[in-house]
Amino acid sequence: MDSDADQAMELLRHSGQLSAQDAQRLLEEARGLVASGKISRCVFRVFMELIQNIRLHGAEGSASVRIYRETDGALSVETVNPASKSDAIRALARAEEAASHADSLAPLIRARRFMPHDENEAGAGLGLLEVSRLCSCALKVRENAGQAGNSELVIKARLEHKNSL
Repeated sequence: MDSDADQAMELLRHSGQLSAQDAQRLLEEARGLVASGKISRCVFRVFMELIQNIRLHGAEGSASVRIYRETDGALSVETVNPASKSDAIRALARAEEAASHADSLAPLIRARRFMPHDENEAGAGLGLLEVSRLCSCALKVRENAGQAGNSELVIKARLEHKNSL
């Protein structure tokens, strides 16, 4: 962050390797933000999903995680982490799917829970769909191409409704 005003809007931040201990510490800090009324349970759930996404699908390397209040008052949760090209493509596809089913995410997620998924994958691919459903938030996913077939995955969930403030 560049200025004191920007830093005052940031509620939680982590940069570096994201070990299991780091993830646990961040979740405890986020729980404290819920207890103090600075973020809603919905923001916490989105944060937890995105932390899990990094832990399950992120490639080796440094990650950045933050919760911050934007100048218009909306809260955002943003993660940046290294990912394989295939994981980045899968995340982009899930974000597109969430946008195209915005009015019917709950039935889609229920149906997906019972569909078989590739045993080589770390999950059924519901995390980003669930993030979109949880808070009716604007979800942006982008890939920054890296070297040796790796990518940097950037996920931003912007929570605009009154329960997130």
